[in-house]
Amino acid sequence: MFSLVCAAISVHAQLKVISTGNVGAKTTNPLSAFQINDSYIKTAFGSANNASLNWGTSYIGFNAVRQSNGTWLSNKDGSSANGGSIIYGALDGSIYFVPIASTGNTDQTNSDATIYSQKAMVISGNKNIGIGINTPNTLLHIHSNTGYSKSIQITNTSTGTTNSDGFIIRSGFTNNNDIELINQEATGSIFYTQPIVKELPSIQTEILGLV
Repeated sequence: MFSLVCAAISVHAQLKVISTGNVGAKTTNPLSAFQINDSYIKTAFGSANNASLNWGTSYIGFNAVRQSNGTWLSNKDGSSANGGSIIYGALDGSIYFVPIASTGNTDQTNSDATIYSQKAMVISGNKNIGIGINTPNTLLHIHSNTGYSKSIQITNTSTGTTNSDGFIIRSGFTNNNDIELINQEATGSIFYTQPIVKELPSIQTEILGLV
């Protein structure tokens, strides 16, 4: 019996329950339903239920906690950064991935609307993946909010990883409707269906809607 009492006291000492019902582990002031650690190393779990978040359900935040006033807090590290990240679900079955860019060496707060606008990727309820778009129409849908977009870059250990390496799929370079396939290496480009192989010479070829 004595050992059970000691164990209960030990668990209570490690978990802090405050008057709002929030629970903290390694923190005495949990700002969300459940929070582990304080400051910029915190991980938070709680409600994301708001129309501005497309009726989110719940979230996991890494140096990002949704406070009782509906704002998201990301703490500074004491040196030069205050970024974080959030993963949250919505009632339509979507999962949102939101990076919070560092803005410097001060604590930063963001509204629900700002967090929703900063999302980098969504997996929709019908399992489509969207980058830069809220409602992806295909298995992978990439959208740019500007006319000119370097959408996809493919590299490997041989090509290198700089901006001028590898293979590029780009849209809207000369006008908003163009699409370009660019091999940035000094090699040929091969487009084929089995078993016929056709290799294009390693010179720039421009196709302007001609068959």
